[in-house]
Amino acid sequence: MCAGLCVIYGRLLGKQQTNEMLIGWFIATGQAWAVIEPLQILILAVVPMFIVEDSCAGRCFERVRTVYNEIFA
Repeated sequence: MCAGLCVIYGRLLGKQQTNEMLIGWFIATGQAWAVIEPLQILILAVVPMFIVEDSCAGRCFERVRTVYNEIFA
């Protein structure tokens, strides 16, 4: 389906605009894989270390973790 969509866009937009579109798609994909996803993983791994269990945020975090484990475990 994606390949068909690329062909349709290519026929409608012309060669120059299609090349610019594909370059934009590749840049966006590279940013997502090289920057955003590793940053999200780092944040997900580090944030729980900063939450004190006795605080309101810690109790909320524990509730969320419990619900998550019950639903997806």
